[in-house]
Amino acid sequence: MTVILIACAAFVVTFIGGSFALKFRDKLHLILGFSAGAVAGVALFDLLPEAIDLGTKYHSAATVALFIAFGFFGYLILDRLILLHTHEEDDEVNVPRGFFGALTLSAHSFLDGVAIGVGFQASAAVGVIVTAAVLTHDFSDGINTVNLILRNGG
Repeated sequence: MTVILIACAAFVVTFIGGSFALKFRDKLHLILGFSAGAVAGVALFDLLPEAIDLGTKYHSAATVALFIAFGFFGYLILDRLILLHTHEEDDEVNVPRGFFGALTLSAHSFLDGVAIGVGFQASAAVGVIVTAAVLTHDFSDGINTVNLILRNGG
């Protein structure tokens, strides 16, 4: 019963995020810019110092920073190779890019479910916290899904 409740909650929150994106379609670039800035801010000012602090137990701070830089660089290469990155002047509809974007968002949602399951395997408290984090994140997934569909001719 809990699984169905969580799945329904994820659907509702993602739907609300998508509806929000459709309602504010003309301001979608500002919403996505704020969202990206918030993610970058959390990563740089909260997660990065914590990762370096935890990682220095095993490696030097420079080595941890190097791994982080390689991860970011690898992401940028994949982003350019897969062509999910678009520019304003790209007006043509790109069906393969839209299909691949939908596929990656689906895989992302599957991994969200795996994270919730693993959280509940650890303990009920961890499962509830992971579920709350995933549900909060699903609002942004709804916005991103609508943006991907609108940018690729949907």
